[in-house]
Amino acid sequence: MQKALLCFLLLVISMGAYCQRNSSTIDSLLAITQRYYGANDKLFYGRLYRISERGADGHPFLFSQSFQPATLFIKGNTFDSIPSRIDLENKLFIAKLEQNDRKRDVLISDEALDSFLFADRLFVNGKLLHPNLRFYYQSLYSSDLILIRSFEKDFIAIYNAAHPKGKYGQLKEQLLLIKEDKVLDISSKQKIKKALPEQSANIKTWLKAENTRYKKLNDDQLIRLIKECENYEGV
Repeated sequence: MQKALLCFLLLVISMGAYCQRNSSTIDSLLAITQRYYGANDKLFYGRLYRISERGADGHPFLFSQSFQPATLFIKGNTFDSIPSRIDLENKLFIAKLEQNDRKRDVLISDEALDSFLFADRLFVNGKLLHPNLRFYYQSLYSSDLILIRSFEKDFIAIYNAAHPKGKYGQLKEQLLLIKEDKVLDISSKQKIKKALPEQSANIKTWLKAENTRYKKLNDDQLIRLIKECENYEGV
């Protein structure tokens, strides 16, 4: 079921003619929330965002603390060029919305947001991928096997002269593979072999033919490897 939902979602995104594009105003964003959630739209809009550890060194955001334009896909509607950033520590999607000449940092509920394009990457709501997944994951490949990437960043509560108000750690990534009803960590060669034990020899042969190490694979190579595993009769 989750696979079918994801394939449908990717089809809609790639064929923009099937989406009603609402790129012009914040009013249309408010209207669509009221249409789906009624007059009380606090589920989606109205909760202001406050950074949890203001003054700490670093930041909790994905890629950059600056707002970047994102395209939001919400229940068959598309909202273009929405200034956005993602708080990884607290698992929040924040949009900077302006209405009546006033700008506010507003939380966008994951009950509404199906997927979005951000920093030239497609992110999909985890609930569309697997019942146990929450927040958003970069979508890399979807067929019989589904390849996604998660991002994390933690606040480190160490207070000293160098970091009197604590600091945020480095951005951490994790490669995940959804196979049937399981979410499997494939962040290393050992882990992907454990996730796909019938593919162990095939993976070794493929990496040797590519003359590279698993940790050095770029996204295109990762996708080709997953396709190779998918086409192998053992999957």
